[in-house]
Amino acid sequence: PEDYVPTAAPAVAPPTAMPTTPEPSAAAPEDYVPTVAPAVAPPVYAPTPTPTTAEPSAPTAAPAVITLEPTDLYAPSPAPAAATLEPTLDPDCVNSPLWFKNGDPSKNCDWVDELPDPRCTVKGPDADLAENSCRASCGCPPLPSSEPTTVYAPSPAPTVERTMEPTSQYAPSPAPSVETTSEPTLDPDCVNSPSWFKKDDPSKHCDWVDELPDPRCSVKGQDGGLAENSCRA
Repeated sequence: PEDYVPTAAPAVAPPTAMPTTPEPSAAAPEDYVPTVAPAVAPPVYAPTPTPTTAEPSAPTAAPAVITLEPTDLYAPSPAPAAATLEPTLDPDCVNSPLWFKNGDPSKNCDWVDELPDPRCTVKGPDADLAENSCRASCGCPPLPSSEPTTVYAPSPAPTVERTMEPTSQYAPSPAPSVETTSEPTLDPDCVNSPSWFKKDDPSKHCDWVDELPDPRCSVKGQDGGLAENSCRA
């Protein structure tokens, strides 16, 4: 009947931990809204110090506070020792307390130190020179350093600017004035002298030499010169 009313107000159930209304389907009305939010927030798992395969039973403690200052673990190392300009000497550059001059035990490395130049070549009892045992007195070469001892500054820039065209200093030489030929070019002085003749025989001149050059080029002329110097052709 139209005048029907409920007997009592409906009981209200307390909110549950999870939503009680199922997720809407595709055919749900547009004005559908979920029920109250879950009462328990999901746990947040912070990373563990080492990898693990087991899921923690409860959230771990909050992460440590990050500071802006470096910790002792990552503190910078102390500054390196200052480099010096003095050479580093060999630690073995010392005088031996056992060495002395052959035949005179009173003359040891202290005696060598008084006059190193002449005494470093003095021999000891074992024929060892003083320079090998009295190293501090006779001098030791410094150990090689890891840094270069000489710094070379770059040379100044060139004073002549480069140009696209060659300068007169590097200009090409002129073209040859004489055309090349297949025939060899003879010496213009390679001619026979009309005045030369064999000594004491004016009838034997350069034409006579030309008949048999090999034996006759060494014949002397009236002036004492050989035929090969006057009969050049």
